[in-house]
Amino acid sequence: MKKHEAMHRVPAMVVAAAAWAALAVPLSAAAADRLEKFAAAAQIVEVLDFNVESNCLPASPGTESTAMGRISGAGLGSTDIGSFKITSLDCVRAANPYFQPPYAFSSKALKLTMSNGDEIVASYRGSAVLDPTTFLLVLNGSFEFTGGTGRYKNVRGGGSLIGAEDISGFPAARGFVTLSGSISRADR
Repeated sequence: MKKHEAMHRVPAMVVAAAAWAALAVPLSAAAADRLEKFAAAAQIVEVLDFNVESNCLPASPGTESTAMGRISGAGLGSTDIGSFKITSLDCVRAANPYFQPPYAFSSKALKLTMSNGDEIVASYRGSAVLDPTTFLLVLNGSFEFTGGTGRYKNVRGGGSLIGAEDISGFPAARGFVTLSGSISRADR
C-alpha cells in the first residue's frame, strides 16, 4: 500500500471509531436510566448456632471461632418492593477462640420475599463491632443483588448495609438493618 492510500484510510478509521463511541454513549445512558435508588429497612432477629456448616468452620480453631447466624424479620423497601420478609443464613467469624467481638460476617443467602411471593436474592459481607456506650453490636458492610424470582428474576445492583443488634439475649440478638444503594431489573 502506498503512503498516499494509507493516509486516506486513517481518517476513515478515526471516523468509524468515533461513530462507534457515539453509539455506545446512548446505550450506556439507557442502561443507567434503568438503575433506580434502592432503600430498605427491616427489624431482624438473629440466632447464633455454634454447630456450623463446613463452609463456616474456623480457619484456625485455636485462634478463631465461628457461628452460623439464622436471621429472620420483616421490613419495608423503596421502589415497587413495599413490605417484605427477610431471611438469611450467615457465617459470623471472631478473630479469637472465645467468640468475642469484633466480628466479620458474610452470606450468599439473603432473601427478601415480597407479599406476592417474588424474591430478591443477595450476598453481603461486613464487620460488627461492639459500641461500648450502648452495648449494641454495630453492623457495617455491603450487599450485592445476585438474582431473584418473578419480576426480580434478573435483578442487579447493590450498595451499603448498616444496622445494630442488641446482643444482651445472646445467643439471640434483636435489631435492625438498612440497605441503601441501587437496583436494576431487566424487565423495565
